[in-house]
Amino acid sequence: MNREEFVRAIKYVKGKTDKVLPVTPQQVWIRAELAEKFAGEKYGVRLWGRIYKQKEPSGKWAIILHPNQLDGSIITNNIGYIYYELGYHILAPDLRGFGKSEGRVAMGFLESLDVYDWLKKLHADYKVEQVIVHGLSLGGATVNYLSGLDTFMENGPLKVGKLQALPELHVTRLIVDSSYVGMKQFACKSFFIWSGIGLTKDNFDYYGDASESLRHSKTPLMIIHGKKDYFVKMKNADRIEECVNADCRRWNVEGEGHVFVLLGRKTGEYRDRIREFLE
Repeated sequence: MNREEFVRAIKYVKGKTDKVLPVTPQQVWIRAELAEKFAGEKYGVRLWGRIYKQKEPSGKWAIILHPNQLDGSIITNNIGYIYYELGYHILAPDLRGFGKSEGRVAMGFLESLDVYDWLKKLHADYKVEQVIVHGLSLGGATVNYLSGLDTFMENGPLKVGKLQALPELHVTRLIVDSSYVGMKQFACKSFFIWSGIGLTKDNFDYYGDASESLRHSKTPLMIIHGKKDYFVKMKNADRIEECVNADCRRWNVEGEGHVFVLLGRKTGEYRDRIREFLE
């Protein structure tokens, strides 16, 4: 099933002559419990996502995290086929503040706590043997925070209890596309305090940067970044590579800008690079 067939399949309507088997998304809700423990009751919002299951049983899962201003269905339409054709079930959450999920965007940190909750739900509801987490832009920053989240939170000024490391949750690969390490490049402290994302003057400096989490990551990581990305500049990819201590693979993409795959550019090579990394 290639990209075009996958997109047709998830939009399948009974009675059409299309020969592609339908891929029907299952709607799922969770409560953002870890964010609530960390930042307070108003951050324990309801989060919504879609699960696209294989026809045959599989213990392989891919969690796909979308960029700012988009949602889980859009990112699945664009890169979901890569994982589906490899036999992965797909979980595509709407990050907080987007799609059907409640709350406000938090630029990666609170989102990483939410993805941890999604991982726990997968393990509670399914037999999970392997998980890939793939994020673009905001989604990629979420992956950076998630990478060593257990140690990152344990060493931080605010405690939420012991978390499991990603290998314990069967996360075997992380992919970050067009992502950043710190929030400071996007706005000043007063913006984050005003916007109500759970970061205060006292804890912004620690939780506003994912470098410490990356340093404690134990999961192989792939960095994808366009050399002409003027929104999240290449120096961000350099910093990710400098921080991460796990095995790291990098693809610097000539002539391409921010999240170029969503514009339909280099989709074939994008798929091949990811498959090579996974295999």
